[in-house]
Amino acid sequence: MNAPATAAFSWRAVFTIGEAQRQQLLFTLKTLFAGFLALWLSMRFGLDKPATAMATVFIVAQPQSGFVLAKSAYRAAGTLVGSAATLLLVLWFSQSRELFIGAVALWVGLCAMGAARFRDFKAYAFVLSGYTACLIGFPAALQTGAAFDVALSRVSEVLLGIACAGIVSDVIAPQRLAPLLVALVRSRYRDFALLVADTLRGDDPDTRNAKTHAQLAADILQLESLRGAVFFEDAEARVRNSRLQQLNVDFMAALTTFHALERLLVRLRRTDGEPVRIALMQLAAPLAAALTDPPTMAAEAARKIAPLHEAAQAIERSTTPRFGEPGLRLEYVSGLELLRQLAAELIAYTRVYASLATLQIQDQDAKLISGARFTPHADLPTAFVTGLRAALALVIVCTFWVASNWPDGAVAALTATVVCCLFAAAPTPRFAIGQMIVGVALSVVLGFVCALLVLPKVDGFALLVLAMTPFLVFGLWIASQAASAGVGAGFLIFFTTLVSPQNPPTHDPAFLLNQGLALIIGMAVGSVTFGVLLPAEGDARLERLQQALRRQIKHACRASPGGLRQRFQSQCRDLLLQIQTTVGATPARLHAAQNSGLSALDIGHALIEARSTIADSSQLQAWRLALLPLLDAVAELCDMPGSATRAAVQGQLAALIARFDGACTAESPSRPALLRVIAALHRVRSGLLDLEHNAVSEQRPAGAADAT
Repeated sequence: MNAPATAAFSWRAVFTIGEAQRQQLLFTLKTLFAGFLALWLSMRFGLDKPATAMATVFIVAQPQSGFVLAKSAYRAAGTLVGSAATLLLVLWFSQSRELFIGAVALWVGLCAMGAARFRDFKAYAFVLSGYTACLIGFPAALQTGAAFDVALSRVSEVLLGIACAGIVSDVIAPQRLAPLLVALVRSRYRDFALLVADTLRGDDPDTRNAKTHAQLAADILQLESLRGAVFFEDAEARVRNSRLQQLNVDFMAALTTFHALERLLVRLRRTDGEPVRIALMQLAAPLAAALTDPPTMAAEAARKIAPLHEAAQAIERSTTPRFGEPGLRLEYVSGLELLRQLAAELIAYTRVYASLATLQIQDQDAKLISGARFTPHADLPTAFVTGLRAALALVIVCTFWVASNWPDGAVAALTATVVCCLFAAAPTPRFAIGQMIVGVALSVVLGFVCALLVLPKVDGFALLVLAMTPFLVFGLWIASQAASAGVGAGFLIFFTTLVSPQNPPTHDPAFLLNQGLALIIGMAVGSVTFGVLLPAEGDARLERLQQALRRQIKHACRASPGGLRQRFQSQCRDLLLQIQTTVGATPARLHAAQNSGLSALDIGHALIEARSTIADSSQLQAWRLALLPLLDAVAELCDMPGSATRAAVQGQLAALIARFDGACTAESPSRPALLRVIAALHRVRSGLLDLEHNAVSEQRPAGAADAT
């Protein structure tokens, strides 16, 4: 009998690494090289704290060069601004300890407020401006005669670390972001076109539709992040930058209109509006056909413009069929206007996408660039809460520092400031701070081993590199794992700070223990402020985000119309993304909050549409005063939501729709504009009904909500 065949053992397979492992190894080697280069140059230049330059490398380290360059640029700007502000604070307030702490707390609060307000790379500059005030301010205030020297040394160390990280990342085997940006632009157009086509044909499952919509909405922020980073690494991306910004704006507008149409079709299917739904689907058939077989790249997108124009013209030529009930006619008019708007926005989106095929924009496409852009801004009340939290944390730690005469109180105050600013916009700040605390604890233990047992036995920079490399490789490996990234980042930054390699070397166990204790206490205070003083997670976060959405509706009622649509959509989309990333809330509560956010987006979009249609039509100027009471009533509803206020608004809407409908005769020259206003007001009414339904759902017990 033959023995069973066994697979041959291969040593090559054992030592073969995949692409992911190769990228991780490359990132580790590049980061180590940049870190030790910054450390060596700091020692050669005689800077006070070479460890600061090395830690800066680990702070800005990223696998992709674009992110490194973007973070480095904003970190440098934040450091310079923070240094200048700190010198002024030392000059004005260093004579009084209490005044100086109060001034620094005010500055830190303003910087944390800016970090929460600007939810992009600008936030990083604000974080560094506040962090630098503590990093430089406290040592400078204790020795005012050397304040400028302290500031110059810290800025030099930080800028040197930034330069080393940026140059190494961009020169040695750079990992570019441009291919990821191109792939995202292509896949987003293709996925959105297929989603719209499937929805208009009526053959899309609701579950897949919801998931695809959520992913497409998240792509708005992802594309903006990639665009901001690629701007620093790719010259061609800088030339196309305005078109990429416009592409995001046009996609956001088309996605908002499509979602309003989708909600209308779902509502018609679940009620007695099946005749209206069938009529709208038949009207949308040419548009669905035009979106079938979407292009795979920008160079192929031009062929879709003509079919989209033909579909838009077919929609424009349509007439309103007769329905037995007036409510059904309003539903059809609303759907018809949404189809018209969606077709126009898809044409604009496709034209901008096609223009990306050439480096320079063509003359006929130049007018497509409006200058608008997606700006992920938090609203001012939320930003104010964030700034107040950071200022309170700093005051609490400084009060304990002064009362106890704690030698390392400045380190604790600095750490509390860092965590309050850095995690201002994080969906789970306490979890992130907890990971960083674990990283600090690891850095204290391994820092004790490295600084007191290993480094005293080495002599020369080469042996210093060999001694520290195993510890840093361990930290980089932890940081590369998604589940422990915060632990690894905390370990790398604070291990470098605690070991504090310098020339001549110092080995002080008391310094290690006191500094480690100060770091943990500072982080604990920051975590307490997030969890107790001003909660930032779970239901409390959802409630603040929903209040922010209601303020956006109020803004849509009363703000000046110039650029209002883009501002409203940007901020509402950003708030919706924050709701999606909220943790600690029940699934039913989170689902209701997401639905409320989408309803708020539709209501505000419809109000802006009604306002702009009346403002742009010379024949409807007499109707502007008729719309004002409704806008005031909706704004009041946002301030004081309740059944009585909601009923009053619904009554005003019904009366106003009837007035517009009565004036919309077949002979009226303003009939198209009147139909747009009627459709917009009907969407407002439907959106308010959805908000009321969501409010009732949130008040139900969890079991009842799940049962429904």
